[in-house]
Amino acid sequence: MQIINTTSSYFSIAKLSEGVYAAIAKKGEGAMSNAGFIDLGDEVLIFDTFVTPNAARDLRKVTEDITQKKLNMFLIAITTEITLLVIKFLKT
Repeated sequence: MQIINTTSSYFSIAKLSEGVYAAIAKKGEGAMSNAGFIDLGDEVLIFDTFVTPNAARDLRKVTEDITQKKLNMFLIAITTEITLLVIKFLKT
């Protein structure tokens, strides 16, 4: 596992294998859960999106920086009002 430096105060990135990354939440910084992304070649999939819009924005930026691809898919396991707000920020 390779740790990748990011500018996010919400999480750190661990490269688990080629194209598979874990976004590990930093305790007490507002992400409140782990997330990650997968580079599928032509597309990028973010799974989970953290709990706060700011952490989600950082995840999108870091994902696009690392993969050099624009986000076009995300998967969220639980839908809540907070999650719907995060989805709104990810789509913009």
